[in-house]
Amino acid sequence: MNELTTPPVPPEGLSPRKRRRYWRWLWRILRWSGYVLLLMFLVLQLPPVQQELAQRAVVLLQDALGSKVTLKRLRVSWLDELNLVGLYVEDTRGDTMIASGNIIADFNLSPWAIYQRGIEVEALTLNGTQVHIRRAPTDSLSNIAYAIARLFPKKKGKTNPFLSICAN
Repeated sequence: MNELTTPPVPPEGLSPRKRRRYWRWLWRILRWSGYVLLLMFLVLQLPPVQQELAQRAVVLLQDALGSKVTLKRLRVSWLDELNLVGLYVEDTRGDTMIASGNIIADFNLSPWAIYQRGIEVEALTLNGTQVHIRRAPTDSLSNIAYAIARLFPKKKGKTNPFLSICAN
């Protein structure tokens, strides 16, 4: 077993009473952590909370893209699925870039995968979605590639993998 899977061991030389107390406190911490996760899940299911998340997501996207973004509804289900209903995104020229009926993103929430690679999208389902890709002759990037570059800026010493896909 490695360090991540072995349970913590109380220090040697403790009396049986102190060992019981140690395990009791460890159990309490784990139990309350579970309660907090359950409460977080239940709170995320409330429509007012989801509406607030949708408004914050719109503001963040508008700030990052510098264009108009609207979203009718955002729904988080089972903490690993995000459902965006009625997403509308304009490009910098004011033309429609994305108009969707329903976008469902399914995330990989494996702790090991998050530790190694960060949060990953396992599946992306687009229902009734129109994506208008445009590139003027004078532009080096299409509107989608430009939006991706704005959403995921280049980090020091690393290239943006999305732009290499969009450039082709």
